[in-house]
Amino acid sequence: MRWIFVAALVGLLGAPAHLFAGSPPEGGCIPRRFLAEVVRVIDGDTIVVRVLIPEWSLTSVQRLRLLGIDTPEMKAPRAGERQRARQAKALVEQLVGPTRQVLVEAPRCRRGYYGRPLVRVLTLDGKDIAEEIKRAGLEKEKLQF
Repeated sequence: MRWIFVAALVGLLGAPAHLFAGSPPEGGCIPRRFLAEVVRVIDGDTIVVRVLIPEWSLTSVQRLRLLGIDTPEMKAPRAGERQRARQAKALVEQLVGPTRQVLVEAPRCRRGYYGRPLVRVLTLDGKDIAEEIKRAGLEKEKLQF
């Protein structure tokens, strides 16, 4: 019932009707791809973005978690981890560049441990930020048993 209400509301606001054809995807989420402005880089795997939905005159600020990557925390107990965390954050800042514009893809309707949406973030020239962090070797080290 909730899905029908949302579909009707969005339909009234001018969303393309084909988005709501058939039954809703699992979990009631619609995969999305949208342009966003990076407001803040928290660390190597978390950013805050501002999304403008001009058709509705809405702006939304969201904290997002990069899908498929885990970087050291900025307040990690070991100095080496904190250094790698700063490097990962600096790499994200560099990749975002002066325009602060990125393409966000939410391929699945998943959220991380702290409730942040898990997304792919691409630079305007198509680089996947998570893949660039992996390539630079700045992921959190996994303990092997």
